[in-house]
Amino acid sequence: MPLPRFPSALLFLLAAPLPAQPVSGPPAAPAPAGAATQFATRPTADNDTTLRPLSPEEIPPNLNFYAIDPLYRPGTPLGWAQERIEEKLDRGLNAVVTAPKSVYLSWRLLKSDPADTAFNVYRSLAGGPLEKLNPAPLTRTTDFTDAAAPADRERRYVVRAVAAGREGPDSPAVVVAAGAPAQNYRAIKLRPDVASVSLAGVGDLDGDGVYDFVVKHPGGGKDPGRIAASRDTYKFDGYNGRTGEFMWRIDLGWNVDMGIWWTPLVIRDLDGDNRAEIVLRTKPYAATLEAALPGARTGNVLEGPEWVSVYDGLTGKEIDKGDWIELQSVQHWGDNTGNRASRHLLGIAYLDGKTPAILVTRGTYGVMKIDAWVLENRKLKKLWRWTNERAPFLFHGQGQHSLKIGDVDGDGRDEIFNGSLAIGPDGRTRWSSGLGHGDRFYLTDIDPSRPGLEIAYIIEEAHPQLGLNVRDPRNGDLLWGAREPNLDNAIDQVAVGDIDPRFPGLEVWANKGLKQLFYTAKGEPIPGPVPPTSELVWWDADLLREQIFGSPGAGRSGSATRAAAPTPSAAPGAFANFTRSVGKWQNGTHTPLTTELRGAVQQVADLLGDWREEIVTFTNGELRIYGTTIPAADRRTCLMQDPIYRHDVTLRTMGYAHVPQVSYYLGEK
Repeated sequence: MPLPRFPSALLFLLAAPLPAQPVSGPPAAPAPAGAATQFATRPTADNDTTLRPLSPEEIPPNLNFYAIDPLYRPGTPLGWAQERIEEKLDRGLNAVVTAPKSVYLSWRLLKSDPADTAFNVYRSLAGGPLEKLNPAPLTRTTDFTDAAAPADRERRYVVRAVAAGREGPDSPAVVVAAGAPAQNYRAIKLRPDVASVSLAGVGDLDGDGVYDFVVKHPGGGKDPGRIAASRDTYKFDGYNGRTGEFMWRIDLGWNVDMGIWWTPLVIRDLDGDNRAEIVLRTKPYAATLEAALPGARTGNVLEGPEWVSVYDGLTGKEIDKGDWIELQSVQHWGDNTGNRASRHLLGIAYLDGKTPAILVTRGTYGVMKIDAWVLENRKLKKLWRWTNERAPFLFHGQGQHSLKIGDVDGDGRDEIFNGSLAIGPDGRTRWSSGLGHGDRFYLTDIDPSRPGLEIAYIIEEAHPQLGLNVRDPRNGDLLWGAREPNLDNAIDQVAVGDIDPRFPGLEVWANKGLKQLFYTAKGEPIPGPVPPTSELVWWDADLLREQIFGSPGAGRSGSATRAAAPTPSAAPGAFANFTRSVGKWQNGTHTPLTTELRGAVQQVADLLGDWREEIVTFTNGELRIYGTTIPAADRRTCLMQDPIYRHDVTLRTMGYAHVPQVSYYLGEK
């Protein structure tokens, strides 16, 4: 039954729910022998209209208001850089002992490498001369297995790029100690007082081309919706990614509430010195609870100044700070408790296409504001403020628990997606879906058959349909959506990735309890079992994405994918000793590729070696960086040099964790 045609501002308030018909379907096929898990099956029926995608005449018009930007100042310079500021990565050579005499090596292909670049691999034994291991330059992949490496001697490896017939200099070396055991991870030991971890971010803190780590601890925390005094203070520790050495500590003190919504973190090079800066929300430092503001003892610190602070990634020293978006009053944000006023996010966007700008946000469920800042000559400079205070109702409460940032119209400048609404690089509103709040959303090329990118949402608010919907991020136009009626908070997880080779493009799925949604890139329902919304990773040699099982999903910072759950009752470190596996989704079963991952997942990103991703966990007082040793089938440019992917990795250290996506189609053809 087609949706009635109402003005867009009334559409979602007046549309009647579509009738749901009883559905049934064949039983799921039995799991193959040795499969680890079998999952719930989505019922199907040819005559069930709720399982059909929306037809073109049923797609509602989008909301396009441009007259709600009272703070817009035309002509404001949006940056100062003469060329795009990006981190300068080294070759990222990684070595993993897979057997006593076997070492698996992989390294980065950089976007600066000419198309004809090949590679030679060299090994030195116990300080001796370098010996080339490959008979001819390697052109198909950026990995190599040294199958004749004497286990009783130190092995030192380098690679050299070969372009236009000329061999370049040595890459930074990687050393395998004599007698090193077979082990599919490298470890960074944390300081003895780090008993649990909330999250771990990455950035090149010292400018050597290697990703370093910023560890937020302890684990656990609280939510603004449940007022309780903090049990500790959050600390942020820097660790050198090459040596594992501790670098510095930033302690936020007792005036900053202990929870993810008060303590967002982003890590990026803001001034072009090749070293990443640290950006945090701060308040006046209090070393003890007794010295803190009164709100620290009652459970929500709403008094006192708030700042956006920028720290030097090499030293941990503060560079500058500016005013955070002002509280005004708790009622201004829509409640009397401070819950809505205490929703803070951070982001990084290239508003002029060259200069990284800091995005400071406040508000999710009603009033929403964003300030944009740049760091120029070691001083913070505010560019603009966006607010929905004077906007129509359907521009309020559109926030989600993260941001998505990327250039979606091809002009080189980033657009900002603050949940279900879009903001241009100049601080002007682009569009709003009007559907309201949801927990998670993804920006990537879901459907390679249509030009441009897509953005996929789940919505927690009640609607007659469109609890899952996919849009054109350039204008917000609805491409397709789920027809099922959506109850309040019926779904809060969504995943996007190519996990099923039967269908072109990326699949989109969501589930919670009895709510089971599984769609192709075109919005066609996929019958049968629905995958869990666990974390995704490019791990083996094909272009399908694998799933991390034993992980509850890309979810809350501090959740089971971290070291502790986000509720005050959860024991810090409760998930740090979980064993997880990476495996294939195969129509209802999980076929493991590896079962040797231990700890709470902190990051999934292309941090070392070739284009495939590493999994960073916390367990037993250390970070572990797990990487694949499955031989590659092709080579691809380092994913961290893709702008949307790099933004996604940056954004993982605030709000709810999301799986990083690229700005192009990366899946099976």
